[in-house]
Amino acid sequence: MSESTTSGTSPSARAILQKFKPPMWIQSMFPRVDNNRLKGEQNWLSWAQTMKDLLENISLWKIIMGEEPKPSPESPEFEIWKAKDSYIRITYLQCIEQEIIPKLTRLDAKQAWDLMENKFKQSGTGSIIYWFYQLFKMAAGAEDIYKHIKQYETAMRYLANAGVPFPEHAQAAMLLASLSGDSWTSFRSATKVTTTTTFSSMASLIHNEV
Repeated sequence: MSESTTSGTSPSARAILQKFKPPMWIQSMFPRVDNNRLKGEQNWLSWAQTMKDLLENISLWKIIMGEEPKPSPESPEFEIWKAKDSYIRITYLQCIEQEIIPKLTRLDAKQAWDLMENKFKQSGTGSIIYWFYQLFKMAAGAEDIYKHIKQYETAMRYLANAGVPFPEHAQAAMLLASLSGDSWTSFRSATKVTTTTTFSSMASLIHNEV
């Protein structure tokens, strides 16, 4: 955490915050690159999962969940909570597209998360059509098979969140059918899908083939 984030806190609060200071590798993992920043409902699920995993790792997810509520200003814990909340909000600003930022003005970290989730969580016909389009587009093939599987899994999760869940064996069959190119012809023909086949088992088979 930067010096400016902890300025104005008491010596005891600063001592506790030094223990909280996130490691550099965590900070480098937040989705700050243009392609990974939150753009809206089309990448909310993957973005939110990444943020959740990283914030859990440094014990800050409790603030988002309301399990570490805002103390009263008179409480000795207030300065510590305020610094943690500030860290999350600053991280948000680095990990979302510019046009989303004004919507989060004057909100604490939990309020900002709730607003983004309510706005971007998948629902409605538009989202369903968008993610079906993504599935068909991905069926054109991908140079990086690991990335392809991850993107396919993300699209499936979005559709399930929008109220269109596919059975596991259907997900596995669709993933198998999405493999294009002559190099996958024999694999597609030889691989069988039954009602017990899962998406993860199909993904493992594909990984082993690479």
